[in-house]
Amino acid sequence: MSEIEIIRYNGIRGIRLFFNTVYRRTPHQHRELEIILVVKNEMKIECERGTFTVGPGRMILFNPGEIHQLESPEGCTFLCLQIRPDIFPGCGTENLFFDAQVSFETSDGEALRTFREHIVRIAEAYFAREEGFELFCHSETGLLIYRLLGFLPYHILSAAERETRIIRNERMHRLFLFVEENYMHKVRLSDFAKEEGMSMSYLSHFVKDVIGMTFQEYVTEVRLDAACRMILESPKDRLIDICYASGFSDYRYFCAAFKKRLGTTPDLFRLTNSRGDGGAAGSANRFSEEEIHGKAESEAYLAMLRKLV
Repeated sequence: MSEIEIIRYNGIRGIRLFFNTVYRRTPHQHRELEIILVVKNEMKIECERGTFTVGPGRMILFNPGEIHQLESPEGCTFLCLQIRPDIFPGCGTENLFFDAQVSFETSDGEALRTFREHIVRIAEAYFAREEGFELFCHSETGLLIYRLLGFLPYHILSAAERETRIIRNERMHRLFLFVEENYMHKVRLSDFAKEEGMSMSYLSHFVKDVIGMTFQEYVTEVRLDAACRMILESPKDRLIDICYASGFSDYRYFCAAFKKRLGTTPDLFRLTNSRGDGGAAGSANRFSEEEIHGKAESEAYLAMLRKLV
Protein backbone atom coordinates (compact mmCIF):
# COMPACT_ATOMS: atom_id res chain seq x y z
CA MET A 1 0.00 0.00 0.00
CA SER A 2 1.40 3.35 -0.98
CA GLU A 3 0.86 6.56 0.91
CA ILE A 4 2.20 8.57 -2.03
CA GLU A 5 -0.42 10.47 -4.00
CA ILE A 6 -0.58 9.52 -7.70
CA ILE A 7 -1.69 12.61 -9.59
CA ARG A 8 -2.97 12.30 -13.15
CA TYR A 9 -2.50 16.01 -13.84
CA ASN A 10 1.01 17.40 -13.78
CA GLY A 11 1.15 19.92 -10.96
CA ILE A 12 2.41 23.44 -11.29
CA ARG A 13 5.05 24.86 -8.97
CA GLY A 14 3.80 24.68 -5.42
CA ILE A 15 0.24 23.50 -6.26
CA ARG A 16 -1.40 20.13 -6.87
CA LEU A 17 -5.12 19.79 -7.40
CA PHE A 18 -7.23 16.70 -8.13
CA PHE A 19 -10.58 15.05 -7.56
CA ASN A 20 -10.50 11.94 -5.42
CA THR A 21 -13.06 9.39 -4.26
CA VAL A 22 -12.12 7.75 -0.97
CA TYR A 23 -13.71 4.84 0.81
CA ARG A 24 -11.00 4.35 3.37
CA ARG A 25 -7.46 5.50 4.00
CA THR A 26 -5.28 4.50 6.89
CA PRO A 27 -3.47 7.26 8.82
CA HIS A 28 -1.23 9.26 6.51
CA GLN A 29 0.30 12.70 6.08
CA HIS A 30 1.33 15.18 3.39
CA ARG A 31 4.16 17.67 3.32
CA GLU A 32 1.77 20.27 1.88
CA LEU A 33 -1.01 22.38 3.33
CA GLU A 34 -4.09 20.43 2.25
CA ILE A 35 -7.60 21.80 1.73
CA ILE A 36 -10.45 19.40 0.99
CA LEU A 37 -13.76 20.56 -0.51
CA VAL A 38 -16.40 17.80 -0.53
CA VAL A 39 -18.49 17.30 -3.67
CA LYS A 40 -20.46 14.10 -3.05
CA ASN A 41 -21.37 11.99 0.02
CA GLU A 42 -20.13 12.40 3.58
CA MET A 43 -16.74 11.45 4.96
CA LYS A 44 -15.58 10.79 8.49
CA ILE A 45 -12.18 12.24 9.26
CA GLU A 46 -10.10 11.29 12.29
CA CYS A 47 -7.09 13.48 12.90
CA GLU A 48 -4.84 14.74 15.65
CA ARG A 49 -7.34 17.30 16.88
CA GLY A 50 -10.56 15.31 16.81
CA THR A 51 -13.14 13.60 14.64
CA PHE A 52 -15.13 15.45 11.98
CA THR A 53 -17.84 14.58 9.49
CA VAL A 54 -17.91 16.66 6.32
CA GLY A 55 -20.57 16.64 3.62
CA PRO A 56 -21.10 18.22 0.20
CA GLY A 57 -20.00 21.85 0.01
CA ARG A 58 -18.02 21.67 3.25
CA MET A 59 -14.29 22.10 3.75
CA ILE A 60 -11.55 20.94 6.03
CA LEU A 61 -7.92 22.02 6.27
CA PHE A 62 -4.80 20.13 7.34
CA ASN A 63 -1.46 21.70 8.18
CA PRO A 64 1.64 20.15 6.60
CA GLY A 65 2.48 16.88 8.34
CA GLU A 66 -0.80 16.53 10.23
CA ILE A 67 -1.84 12.87 10.47
CA HIS A 68 -5.36 12.04 9.33
CA GLN A 69 -7.41 9.05 8.23
CA LEU A 70 -10.52 8.99 6.07
CA GLU A 71 -13.56 6.75 5.87
CA SER A 72 -16.73 6.86 3.77
CA PRO A 73 -18.76 3.65 3.24
CA GLU A 74 -20.48 5.17 0.20
CA GLY A 75 -17.32 6.71 -1.21
CA CYS A 76 -16.81 10.43 -0.67
CA THR A 77 -15.71 12.48 -3.68
CA PHE A 78 -13.83 15.69 -2.98
CA LEU A 79 -11.57 18.26 -4.57
CA CYS A 80 -8.14 18.25 -2.95
CA LEU A 81 -5.91 21.31 -3.12
CA GLN A 82 -2.34 20.76 -1.89
CA ILE A 83 -0.14 23.83 -1.41
CA ARG A 84 3.58 23.67 -0.68
CA PRO A 85 4.55 25.70 2.39
CA ASP A 86 7.29 27.48 0.43
CA ILE A 87 5.03 28.48 -2.46
CA PHE A 88 5.53 32.19 -1.70
CA PRO A 89 9.14 32.63 -0.53
CA GLY A 90 9.62 35.40 2.00
CA CYS A 91 5.89 35.70 2.81
CA GLY A 92 5.93 33.52 5.95
CA THR A 93 3.95 30.59 4.56
CA GLU A 94 6.86 28.23 5.33
CA ASN A 95 6.19 28.65 9.06
CA LEU A 96 2.42 29.15 8.94
CA PHE A 97 0.38 26.89 11.25
CA PHE A 98 -3.40 27.08 11.55
CA ASP A 99 -4.51 26.51 15.14
CA ALA A 100 -8.05 25.35 14.36
CA GLN A 101 -8.88 22.04 12.76
CA VAL A 102 -12.35 22.98 11.61
CA SER A 103 -14.76 21.50 9.11
CA PHE A 104 -16.52 24.83 8.50
CA GLU A 105 -19.82 23.14 9.43
CA THR A 106 -20.82 26.06 11.64
CA SER A 107 -18.90 28.70 9.76
CA ASP A 108 -20.21 32.00 8.55
CA GLY A 109 -22.04 31.16 5.32
CA GLU A 110 -20.60 34.08 3.40
CA ALA A 111 -17.03 33.20 4.37
CA LEU A 112 -17.50 29.58 3.34
CA ARG A 113 -18.97 30.69 0.03
CA THR A 114 -15.97 32.95 -0.59
CA PHE A 115 -13.50 30.13 0.10
CA ARG A 116 -15.38 27.81 -2.23
CA GLU A 117 -15.39 30.42 -4.99
CA HIS A 118 -11.60 30.79 -4.77
CA ILE A 119 -11.08 27.03 -4.92
CA VAL A 120 -13.44 26.60 -7.88
CA ARG A 121 -11.66 29.37 -9.79
CA ILE A 122 -8.31 27.71 -9.12
CA ALA A 123 -9.70 24.36 -10.30
CA GLU A 124 -11.19 25.81 -13.47
CA ALA A 125 -7.89 27.38 -14.48
CA TYR A 126 -5.86 24.35 -13.38
CA PHE A 127 -7.82 21.93 -15.54
CA ALA A 128 -8.34 24.28 -18.53
CA ARG A 129 -4.61 25.12 -18.71
CA GLU A 130 -5.06 28.17 -20.88
CA GLU A 131 -2.15 30.54 -21.42
CA GLY A 132 -1.11 32.17 -18.14
CA PHE A 133 -3.03 29.69 -15.97
CA GLU A 134 -0.05 29.22 -13.63
CA LEU A 135 -0.04 32.92 -12.75
CA PHE A 136 -3.80 32.90 -12.20
CA CYS A 137 -3.65 29.81 -9.96
CA HIS A 138 -0.86 31.30 -7.86
CA SER A 139 -2.66 34.63 -7.44
CA GLU A 140 -5.94 32.95 -6.43
CA THR A 141 -4.10 30.62 -4.05
CA GLY A 142 -2.35 33.57 -2.40
CA LEU A 143 -5.68 35.35 -1.96
CA LEU A 144 -7.26 32.20 -0.55
CA ILE A 145 -4.52 31.86 2.07
CA TYR A 146 -4.77 35.56 2.90
CA ARG A 147 -8.52 35.28 3.52
CA LEU A 148 -8.07 32.12 5.57
CA LEU A 149 -5.68 34.07 7.80
CA GLY A 150 -8.48 36.53 8.47
CA PHE A 151 -10.90 33.77 9.38
CA LEU A 152 -8.96 31.04 11.23
CA PRO A 153 -6.69 31.41 14.26
CA TYR A 154 -3.05 30.75 13.39
CA HIS A 155 0.48 31.38 14.53
CA ILE A 156 3.92 31.49 12.96
CA LEU A 157 6.15 28.63 14.07
CA SER A 158 9.37 29.58 15.77
CA ALA A 159 12.58 28.06 14.47
CA ALA A 160 12.55 25.55 17.34
CA GLU A 161 8.88 24.63 16.79
CA ARG A 162 9.44 24.17 13.08
CA GLU A 163 12.47 21.95 13.66
CA THR A 164 10.51 19.83 16.17
CA ARG A 165 7.64 19.36 13.73
CA ILE A 166 9.98 18.51 10.88
CA ILE A 167 11.68 15.82 12.99
CA ARG A 168 8.31 14.40 14.07
CA ASN A 169 6.82 14.45 10.57
CA GLU A 170 9.85 12.89 8.95
CA ARG A 171 9.93 10.13 11.56
CA MET A 172 6.26 9.33 10.89
CA HIS A 173 6.94 9.38 7.15
CA ARG A 174 9.69 6.81 7.64
CA LEU A 175 7.43 4.67 9.83
CA PHE A 176 4.63 4.69 7.23
CA LEU A 177 7.16 3.72 4.57
CA PHE A 178 8.62 1.00 6.82
CA VAL A 179 5.18 -0.60 7.28
CA GLU A 180 4.32 -0.18 3.60
CA GLU A 181 7.44 -2.08 2.57
CA ASN A 182 7.16 -4.82 5.20
CA TYR A 183 3.50 -5.43 6.13
CA MET A 184 3.38 -8.68 4.10
CA HIS A 185 6.12 -10.12 6.33
CA LYS A 186 6.70 -10.14 10.06
CA VAL A 187 6.99 -6.47 10.91
CA ARG A 188 8.15 -5.38 14.35
CA LEU A 189 8.47 -2.01 16.01
CA SER A 190 11.77 -3.15 17.47
CA ASP A 191 13.23 -3.35 13.96
CA PHE A 192 12.12 0.18 13.17
CA ALA A 193 13.47 1.36 16.54
CA LYS A 194 16.85 -0.11 15.64
CA GLU A 195 16.81 1.75 12.30
CA GLU A 196 15.95 4.98 14.11
CA GLY A 197 18.49 4.42 16.87
CA MET A 198 15.79 4.94 19.50
CA SER A 199 14.23 2.89 22.28
CA MET A 200 11.16 0.80 21.48
CA SER A 201 9.41 2.19 24.57
CA TYR A 202 9.77 5.77 23.33
CA LEU A 203 8.61 4.92 19.81
CA SER A 204 5.67 2.92 21.12
CA HIS A 205 4.36 5.96 23.01
CA PHE A 206 5.28 8.24 20.09
CA VAL A 207 3.19 6.24 17.60
CA LYS A 208 0.22 6.00 19.97
CA ASP A 209 0.29 9.73 20.67
CA VAL A 210 0.53 10.74 17.01
CA ILE A 211 -1.90 8.38 15.25
CA GLY A 212 -4.13 7.32 18.14
CA MET A 213 -3.43 3.60 17.79
CA THR A 214 -0.65 1.22 18.62
CA PHE A 215 1.97 0.25 16.08
CA GLN A 216 0.51 -3.25 15.75
CA GLU A 217 -3.03 -1.89 15.34
CA TYR A 218 -1.77 0.28 12.49
CA VAL A 219 -0.05 -2.69 10.85
CA THR A 220 -3.30 -4.65 11.09
CA GLU A 221 -5.19 -1.80 9.39
CA VAL A 222 -2.69 -1.77 6.54
CA ARG A 223 -2.92 -5.54 6.16
CA LEU A 224 -6.72 -5.47 6.10
CA ASP A 225 -6.68 -2.81 3.39
CA ALA A 226 -4.32 -4.98 1.36
CA ALA A 227 -6.51 -8.04 1.90
CA CYS A 228 -9.63 -6.19 0.71
CA ARG A 229 -7.91 -5.16 -2.49
CA MET A 230 -6.61 -8.67 -3.11
CA ILE A 231 -10.03 -10.22 -2.54
CA LEU A 232 -11.65 -7.94 -5.09
CA GLU A 233 -8.83 -7.83 -7.60
CA SER A 234 -8.14 -11.58 -7.51
CA PRO A 235 -11.55 -13.27 -7.13
CA LYS A 236 -10.17 -16.74 -7.90
CA ASP A 237 -7.42 -16.68 -5.27
CA ARG A 238 -8.02 -18.73 -2.13
CA LEU A 239 -8.78 -16.66 0.96
CA ILE A 240 -6.12 -18.48 2.96
CA ASP A 241 -3.54 -17.48 0.35
CA ILE A 242 -4.72 -13.87 0.54
CA CYS A 243 -4.47 -14.08 4.32
CA TYR A 244 -0.79 -15.00 4.13
CA ALA A 245 -0.02 -12.64 1.23
CA SER A 246 -1.37 -9.67 3.19
CA GLY A 247 0.86 -10.46 6.17
CA PHE A 248 -1.40 -12.44 8.51
CA SER A 249 0.13 -15.66 9.85
CA ASP A 250 -3.06 -17.14 11.30
CA TYR A 251 -6.24 -17.60 9.24
CA ARG A 252 -8.59 -17.59 12.26
CA TYR A 253 -7.10 -14.33 13.51
CA PHE A 254 -7.37 -12.87 9.99
CA CYS A 255 -11.10 -13.70 9.84
CA ALA A 256 -11.71 -12.31 13.33
CA ALA A 257 -9.84 -9.06 12.59
CA PHE A 258 -11.61 -8.74 9.23
CA LYS A 259 -15.06 -9.14 10.80
CA LYS A 260 -14.26 -6.75 13.65
CA ARG A 261 -13.11 -4.02 11.25
CA LEU A 262 -15.51 -4.52 8.32
CA GLY A 263 -18.50 -6.14 10.01
CA THR A 264 -18.44 -9.21 7.78
CA THR A 265 -16.34 -12.27 7.05
CA PRO A 266 -13.86 -12.38 4.15
CA ASP A 267 -15.97 -14.88 2.18
CA LEU A 268 -19.18 -12.86 2.58
CA PHE A 269 -17.25 -9.73 1.69
CA ARG A 270 -16.13 -11.36 -1.56
CA LEU A 271 -19.63 -12.66 -2.29
CA THR A 272 -21.42 -9.35 -1.71
CA ASN A 273 -18.81 -7.19 -3.47
CA SER A 274 -17.90 -9.35 -6.46
CA ARG A 275 -18.43 -7.88 -9.92
CA GLY A 276 -19.46 -10.44 -12.46
CA ASP A 277 -19.06 -8.03 -15.37
CA GLY A 278 -15.53 -7.09 -14.42
CA GLY A 279 -16.52 -3.48 -13.73
CA ALA A 280 -16.11 -0.37 -15.80
CA ALA A 281 -12.70 0.46 -17.15
CA GLY A 282 -10.78 2.65 -14.77
CA SER A 283 -13.32 2.30 -11.96
CA ALA A 284 -12.39 1.51 -8.39
CA ASN A 285 -13.71 -1.32 -6.27
CA ARG A 286 -16.10 -0.33 -3.54
CA PHE A 287 -13.56 -1.00 -0.79
CA SER A 288 -10.47 0.12 -2.64
CA GLU A 289 -8.50 2.74 -0.81
CA GLU A 290 -9.19 5.54 -3.24
CA GLU A 291 -9.65 6.52 -6.86
CA ILE A 292 -8.01 9.63 -8.26
CA HIS A 293 -10.06 10.78 -11.23
CA GLY A 294 -8.96 11.52 -14.77
CA LYS A 295 -9.86 14.43 -17.02
CA ALA A 296 -13.44 13.54 -18.05
CA GLU A 297 -14.54 12.63 -14.53
CA SER A 298 -12.81 15.67 -13.06
CA GLU A 299 -14.67 17.99 -15.43
CA ALA A 300 -17.98 16.34 -14.47
CA TYR A 301 -17.26 16.78 -10.76
CA LEU A 302 -16.17 20.36 -11.35
CA ALA A 303 -19.59 21.03 -12.90
CA MET A 304 -21.20 19.59 -9.77
CA LEU A 305 -18.97 21.76 -7.60
CA ARG A 306 -19.98 24.94 -9.45
CA LYS A 307 -23.58 24.31 -8.36
CA LEU A 308 -22.48 24.36 -4.72
CA VAL A 309 -20.85 27.80 -5.03
